[in-house]
Amino acid sequence: MNLILSTCGTSILTNGADEDLRKLFAQHANVRDSGVVPAQDRSRICAHIETRKRQFAQASHESARRDSAELNGILSFYGAGSFAENRRDIHYLLATDTLFGEVTAGIVKGWLDNHGFADVRVERRPDLQTADCPLFKSALSDLVKWCAEVIAPQKTAHCRVV
Repeated sequence: MNLILSTCGTSILTNGADEDLRKLFAQHANVRDSGVVPAQDRSRICAHIETRKRQFAQASHESARRDSAELNGILSFYGAGSFAENRRDIHYLLATDTLFGEVTAGIVKGWLDNHGFADVRVERRPDLQTADCPLFKSALSDLVKWCAEVIAPQKTAHCRVV
């Protein structure tokens, strides 16, 4: 069995987006809640997020690899084989403390759930964002502590941490 820790960025949201939408994602990258995004931007962003959720609900392995750095990494780890023997693996999806980080992790979780993985967990880390350097540094320290307390003890002869 494997325990796989995957970081989640925004590639699911930005791949295939037009330049104006990419700029909106960059402009609001560290927003924690959609309520602070101006209504016009929020409307466009939310519509795109819903489109991407629908697309990934039906995404093949090939399109998932192409459109998501997160799923590309996971699928590369498993190779071309079947997931059947790996469905007991544990997946931690590390999300930034931002709206987009959580949305992306949720889309990845949905895809993995739809492909039979039984234990997929989204781990949104407090203050993990890039707008405030002291908060970011503190979040990284907390992340290391969390890994030592939660991830490291799961490494056994029967569970490999990736």
